[in-house]
Parts: sequence; C-alpha cells; structure tokens
Amino acid sequence: MKKIFPFIFALLTLSTSFSLTAQPRRPGSPAVPTVAKVETTSEPDPLNDFAKKGLPEPYVLGLQPSAALARSAAAKVLKYDEDSLPVLIAIIQKAGFHIIDKNQKILFRPTDEVNGMAFFDFEVVGMLRSATLGTVTTIDKIGKTLAGEDADLKRLDLSSKLLADLRQARSSKDAQTQFLATVIFELGKGASDLATATPAQARINLMQASLIERRYLSDLVATFEEAQAANSRPWTPGQIIKRRSQFSFVNASWPPLAQDPCDTLKTIEKVQGYESKGKKVVKMFGGSVPSIANFPKTLFEEKFKKLASGFEKINTVMAYVKLIMANLNIESDVQVEDPMPYIRTEKMDGPGKGERLITAKFRINFTASEEINCTAKALKITTGLELEVPDDGPLKEVPLHWEPIYEGKGYSRYTGYPLRLMSTDPTRGDISKQKTDANGQNKIKIMGEPQSRPLAEPLVPQAKNPALRLSVATEDMDAAKDIPKIIFGARWGIASLIEFAPDLLAKMALKSYKITIPVRDWQPCSEDWGGYINYRKKLQSTIVVKSSRTSNGNSTGDGVRRIEKDEEVNVVLNPRTPEQVAAKAPTKPADFRVRGRHSDIFDGLRDGDPCCGPAEGSYRTKFRTGSTMKFFGTFQKAFYLRVSGGDRDYAMSFDFGTDPVKANIHKFTEIVETSCPLEYAEAESDDSESVMAVSDRLPDGRYGSRFLNDAGDLLQGSKEVQGIDGSTITWDWALARCKRQ
Repeated sequence: MKKIFPFIFALLTLSTSFSLTAQPRRPGSPAVPTVAKVETTSEPDPLNDFAKKGLPEPYVLGLQPSAALARSAAAKVLKYDEDSLPVLIAIIQKAGFHIIDKNQKILFRPTDEVNGMAFFDFEVVGMLRSATLGTVTTIDKIGKTLAGEDADLKRLDLSSKLLADLRQARSSKDAQTQFLATVIFELGKGASDLATATPAQARINLMQASLIERRYLSDLVATFEEAQAANSRPWTPGQIIKRRSQFSFVNASWPPLAQDPCDTLKTIEKVQGYESKGKKVVKMFGGSVPSIANFPKTLFEEKFKKLASGFEKINTVMAYVKLIMANLNIESDVQVEDPMPYIRTEKMDGPGKGERLITAKFRINFTASEEINCTAKALKITTGLELEVPDDGPLKEVPLHWEPIYEGKGYSRYTGYPLRLMSTDPTRGDISKQKTDANGQNKIKIMGEPQSRPLAEPLVPQAKNPALRLSVATEDMDAAKDIPKIIFGARWGIASLIEFAPDLLAKMALKSYKITIPVRDWQPCSEDWGGYINYRKKLQSTIVVKSSRTSNGNSTGDGVRRIEKDEEVNVVLNPRTPEQVAAKAPTKPADFRVRGRHSDIFDGLRDGDPCCGPAEGSYRTKFRTGSTMKFFGTFQKAFYLRVSGGDRDYAMSFDFGTDPVKANIHKFTEIVETSCPLEYAEAESDDSESVMAVSDRLPDGRYGSRFLNDAGDLLQGSKEVQGIDGSTITWDWALARCKRQ
C-alpha cells in the first residue's frame, strides 16, 4: 500500500478513529481524544421498564367511547410495539376503570364515566406481556371455574351466558359498554372469533380475560347490592368484608407491612368501590349475573359466596401469572473482545483485521419476589394448587436472535455495513437462531467486510458505529414448553385455567438490546473534509397556564402545559478523491440520519363557565389537549462546514438543514370529566402523516481540538449550547482532510 503521509500513519497508532501522535502546532491541543467504546443499550420497551420506572404516560384516545374507537385502539395494542402499553392503559381508562399501585394510590383515573372498579399497575403490564407470549384461557374455563362444583351454578351454564352477554353487549345502547365489549372482541384477533366460537373454542388472552373478570365482578357486586336492597337489607362492602373467611378476594399486590405480608389477603373492596358516586354499572353480563338473583334469598347468598370463591381462584391464578410477567427482569452482560475500534480492511478482498468475539450472558430475576412468594402461598390457600416460585439465575437454553441493524436505502444500505456477523457454533450456523447454554451464555464473532469498491489512496480513517440487535427469546420459542420452563419453573399446576398456545405467540422478544461497535473504516483523503458530525437537541419545559375569559364568559382553562423535544441528526461526510478534486468534480453530498419526537400537552381545568350546557349555570370541565409527533428518515444532502484561519489559530462553524422526513402526528382533545354534556362535542383524535425538517447552526468559534502537521488537519471535539427556546443542544465531531502535495 502506498505510504499515507506521516499524518495518516500517526492516526493508525491510536485506539480512536481520529487521533494524532505528531506534536500539534500552536492552535492544536496536546490532549488525546477519548477512546471509542462499545455501547450496549436496551431497546425502548415500557414492558421491560416497568419494574424500575413504573407505568408510562397513557396514550390519549381523545374521542368518546364507541365501537370504532375500540377497533382502532385495539389494533394499536396488537402491534406489540413501544406504544402498545400506553394505548392499553388508555383503553382501561376509557372503559371506566381506575389504575392503582400496590398501596392503593390512584395512578390514572378513568377518562369516561367511572364504573367503580380498578386494576393494579402490575396487572396492566402483566396482561399485555402474557398476551405477547401466547398465554390464554377460554370462556368455558372461566365459566366452569366460577360455578365450581355447585350443581345449581353448573345448571346455569355460565360459560354460554357469558359469551352470549358479550355478543349482545357489542350492540348495547350504552356507549361505554359497547366500547368495552368491542375491545374484548378485537384484542383476541388471531386467537378465536368470539362471534362464532363455542365457549370451549373461545380462546381469550389475558387482556381479554382480565377485562371480562373485572367487569363481571363489578356486575356481580351490583347485583348483590340490588338484591339485598330489595330484601330491605342495605349492603355496604364493609359488611361483607367482616366475613373475611367467606368472601376474601385474594389479589397479588401487597402493601408494605412490618410483618409478613402474606398474613394479609386483599378483599373485594380493594378493587371495587373507588368511586362509589360514579356511574351505576350498566350490566354487560345482563343474562348471567341476574340468574343467581332468581334463587330464594338464603340460597342467593349461598350462591354469591360460591361465585366469590370462584372469583378468588380466577383472579389469584391470573394475578400470579400477571405479577410474574410484569416483574420479570432480564439482565445482560455483553462483552466485545478488545482491541477496539475494530479496523476494517482497506481492500476489496481478504478478511478484516482479525476476528473479535462477542459474548453475551443473561440472567433472570424477579423484582417483586416477596409478592410472588406470597401469591403462590395464596394460591395454595384458595385453590389448593402448589407452584414452584420462579428462581433467579442464568437464562438457560433460551432462543436468541442476532441481526445487523441496516440503515439507508438501496444497495448502499447493505454495502455500507462494515461488519460480518458469524456463529461460533457449527450446529447453529444461523446467527438468527442461537441459544444460550447452561450458563446463560452465547457467543458470536465479528469480522470486517471487504470494501465494496476500490478506494483511491491516500486514505483517511472514517469513524463508523454499526449497530446490531440482540433479542432474547424470540419467535423460535416453543410457547407450550419454553415459557413455563423459563418463567415458572418446573412445576406448572394451573393448567385448569391457564395454558400456552404456541400458535398465538406474538413473536415479541422478552427483551432486546442494541450493541454499537466502534469501527475504523476508510475513505479517500483529499482537500475535502471527511468524518462525522452529530447533533442532539433536548427540551423539557413545564408552563403553568392561567385561564382567561372569552367574550361569552367561558374560560380557556387553568392548567399545566408540558413541552418535550428530542431531535438527533447524524451526518457522515463523503469527500472526493484527490483525482476528483483535481478534475473539479461536483462536491459529494453527505449521508444524513434524522430522528425525533415532539410532544406538547396541556392538562387543563375550566371552572365556573356560565354559558355551557342546555341551561345557564356554573360548569366544570377537566380536559387534556395537545399533540405528539415522531419522525425518522435517511437521505443525502450537502452539509455546510467552514474552517478558517492559519497555523496559529482557527475558527469553525456548522450549518445544516435536513430534507423533509416522514412524521406521524397524533392530535387530540380529551374531555376527562365534565358537568356540561356539550363539552364532549370538542373531543377529537386524529392520526395523520406529515413531514418534518430540522435545521440549526453552530456559529464561528474555536471549538474542540485541532491536530495539525504538514500532511493535513484533524478537528475533534464537542460543544454544548443553549437554544433560544431553552433547549440543550450538543454537537460533537471528528473531521480530517489532507493537504495538497
């Protein structure tokens, strides 16, 4: 290979892609740039984040309950992406449920009429994750579990009545009932068609089962209240709770106690009665619940006790599964063999500069092990089922999926990726079909890809950070065998209610990681600048808004406006070769990668409005309005870099404006609570596609470090500035050019 100037030779001796050992001149800095490192980050996933971060902010559905809204919202959940959990939370709110934590603190209130029931936060996460892993029950199993061994309840055929009630509820005149019934039907797409299936065929996932169970419980308690009132025996939850041995309703969330938390079991009122002044339940299960009210008074009370016992079993078994699913935590340790960065070959043939091993180790732990143990004990008490509590430890014999993350378009999407990923296991040559060993470990190796085209010399190093994705437990799992073994241990024991259906596995990894590997690639060195520039803008702003009065006396609303922006632009320069510069060939455009998320949400309260509603008066409305936008795109475009000055000093500046990239926008206005029925006319929810462009400028300044000798220039550094909107903007760069010889 042709000698590449002392300047370039010096670059090769350091561990970073842009470094220089030659003594810099006056404008330079003697500091050595930071060594490039491998980075491993978890892919965004609210399900995996729950154990440490809690629930994410709900999606805002905006519109009032309807069958159409139920269908669109359920479709968003079934994408099983990072928005699925926020949308499921919003569905539960819209159906009238509260969401609470284990200390009974209300986390999210209903966004429509209150039905008097609640879900624990872990249940929401657990029901979604269990659905992604193919966990199901059937309407028949639920009905039979409710009836137990009671001959009278068996004769009622609760399974058939439940299914008939669900079907009828889809055309209910009550909008919220119709919404919830439609959601239940839609969330089971792919499992079974509830419109035609028999109770035994009607497979439902734990999202559907949980909504059915909680609403049926609400109707059951309402039926009991009505029956007791008809018998001139007023009933309150407290009177039933006194008979704990008869009506204890076990739930899997336990408050912090000084003594053993297993000494206290939750009861029916812990999930019922959060808003006793709320909407009177319009029974979804109109055919099945009142059936027991037809019994004589004493027999009715006896049947109610037995149904409550059936609910104990259903809720405890499902709560156990959901608690484990929600608190399942996979920890990883990914090590890439040194030295780094990996040096790619400069040629079109031959391997890269040796192989590097990537070793991934995984272990599983459960962040709520005490609650899980208590729930297992509760299961034994209430159902007689004995379970093996999940153990922490290595994640053994679990499928793994390795894949390169390609970016860009066309042929260059693949040729620009500088690494080759290879299996180390001759029996598993496909990197997408790996498995951990008995120690929870898996290894693959990387090697540099040969160049896809000849590179004209001299060459200058080019920093690249190719990424690969590692997914744990993929669609290669056997749901019926692998998931119970991984999560629940050897003894299963609750198959009377819960099973795993391999054909329903939603092909969603338990956890995914993004591994970024620093690579020293090559590009021709000329008088054009080569290298990269990264731009990051972040803004979080909270504004307290005071209302003003409109001409008719109504208020605009008091509240809090939250604005968030996160923008990232990555630029890689493409210098011309010396021959192209000499021939005055056109300047080459740079490669751009743009991504971002914006949100602007106002939570407001209008109070004392005089002119809202069918009659004049003072009205109060709680609402939420705003928009969110996500955008991403790659393209090529000119990037404006200016460097001025001589050997003694220098100044530099950046200037860019991106092409418009595709953006998904969600605009909404949601009426959370109001005493004015006309306010609901303002509710809206609109999803649309648009475009977004980002532009900015770093003004002239002496930033970072300059390394200079007779062969060329190297600029490297970072700069943080404040935007005029209060945002924090960070630039970082590594740039090099050769001088004309």
